Amino acid sequence: MTLRSLALIGLLSAAALAPAMEEGDLREKDIADPKDPVASVSLKVIIHYAIEVPKAIAPAGTTQPDQQVGLFVCFHGRGGNARGEADAFLGMLKREKLEGQYIVLGAKSLADGWEAVDMPPVSQLITWAKKTFPINPRRVYCFGMSSGGGFCGDYTLAHPETIAAGIMYGSGLWKLPAAKDPVHTMPDIYMNMGLDDDEAHKASARGGYQKFKDLGYHVIYHEIEGLPHTEHHPPTNSDAIQWAVRLRHKTMMPSPEEVALLRPVNKDARTIAADAKPFADVALVGGFAAGEVMTRLLDTKDPAARTLAASTCSLSQFGEGTFTLLARKLKDPTPEVRSAAIAALGPFARWRTPIAQETLIAVATAKRWDLAERQGAAAGLADAVKFQVRGVYQDPPLFRALVTLLDDEDATIRTTAWTALKSIQESTYSPDDPKPKRESALAKWEEWLALITKKESPEQGTTVKKR
Repeated sequence: MTLRSLALIGLLSAAALAPAMEEGDLREKDIADPKDPVASVSLKVIIHYAIEVPKAIAPAGTTQPDQQVGLFVCFHGRGGNARGEADAFLGMLKREKLEGQYIVLGAKSLADGWEAVDMPPVSQLITWAKKTFPINPRRVYCFGMSSGGGFCGDYTLAHPETIAAGIMYGSGLWKLPAAKDPVHTMPDIYMNMGLDDDEAHKASARGGYQKFKDLGYHVIYHEIEGLPHTEHHPPTNSDAIQWAVRLRHKTMMPSPEEVALLRPVNKDARTIAADAKPFADVALVGGFAAGEVMTRLLDTKDPAARTLAASTCSLSQFGEGTFTLLARKLKDPTPEVRSAAIAALGPFARWRTPIAQETLIAVATAKRWDLAERQGAAAGLADAVKFQVRGVYQDPPLFRALVTLLDDEDATIRTTAWTALKSIQESTYSPDDPKPKRESALAKWEEWLALITKKESPEQGTTVKKR
């Protein structure tokens, strides 16, 4: 059975199992000033929507962070409807067991596909949702497929004051705004393109990815072998959602209630005990705003608390300062702290955080580190490239490290590296071979490395040939 057939079955199954989302029309009266005698009673439709709200939800206006929810705004493909992507995305959330923490809001374009004219109605819809439900404004994200994927990217980057991140499938975008220091000021984007999609969509995605790179944005880009024009790809669905929910709006200040959660933890950071609650509070606030507190927790006196702090770093993108200090915890005298740090860096290496990648490379390839820690770092590197090995080699340094590990003295490390790389090309290499016998096979891998190092961008030919 082909991946195309599996994708169709998955979509049909999700539609059959999904409960009926509530649909409605946002009208002028819903967002008008009550004092406006005309607009406050106007039934003019602004935009049609579908919405799924968690069953147990606090009332509108709730500001306690642990009672607030996040918001995912979903955009359908050409010819679709408000429920199209919202239903699909809700199914993804349920697989991650996160449906109780987020509102899913599907929007309907004014025409068959999405255009610039749709931006004001979408903004009004988001404003209405934030007024109607207890949404944390630092946790608002976009998701879209095809025409909706392109609009997801366009809207996310056109509204950096509102959106924390965007997830795109089956589309690219061409008009990207230049921004000062976009890594720290603009939303991040996660792009996915199927290699069984048509050439126009692939060209759009590749062009958009290249522009992201040229402008200095943080972008994750995958080309997926065997995937047609669909968003149904559970491995990247899961990865993209887990990535997004760890992000918070980069420049929006935390609320007074969020600051109140951080204040006592910050005050007691040097002497704090290994109690899960304060660490969970820091992760809940999350993002750059909580990064300073997390850096203090990483230096707390109690080894058990430092271990918990290192583990908590896996729950949010706290920023460069936190990850830099987390990397230094690889020299902590407590083995549990070092292991927790390696584990926390792993997913962020996959999500292209430079310090996470650099640290895992350094630990895995240097023999001075403890063998178990080297093995853990090697496993992190293997995981970091799992969506690149049959797509775009977005991070050549990761592949260089893994090729280096093919000749490591430790058989477990060699096997880990080989398992990650073996689907890329035919090879006579075996991790069980003695060193002299490995040499000729390794020469071929060095040739491959030279090729991808010269040709990193997808339009230059670093995507794999179909098998």
